[in-house]
Amino acid sequence: MKSLFAACIAALICSPAWGQQPACDKGEEKVENMCYAKCKDKFEGKGDMCWEKCPSNSTDLDNRCLMGPTAYRKKFYSRAPGRPLDWAQ
Repeated sequence: MKSLFAACIAALICSPAWGQQPACDKGEEKVENMCYAKCKDKFEGKGDMCWEKCPSNSTDLDNRCLMGPTAYRKKFYSRAPGRPLDWAQ
């Protein structure tokens, strides 16, 4: 009779998903070990927030865009809650 440990190891190694990283669903993106909804067009994800992308003729200053002598605040919105990756898939 196999030991419980050997049976568990065999089940893991023989699993069709062995060695594969879990993936997020369509329409989501992976951020560390979480899945979040993809951001709208012209926005980029940073953690659980979506931030407006600066125009190509400006400088990105984290939460602001610098255009010539003028800086303006980026628009943002929350895409929380995220969900943990499902390692059991």
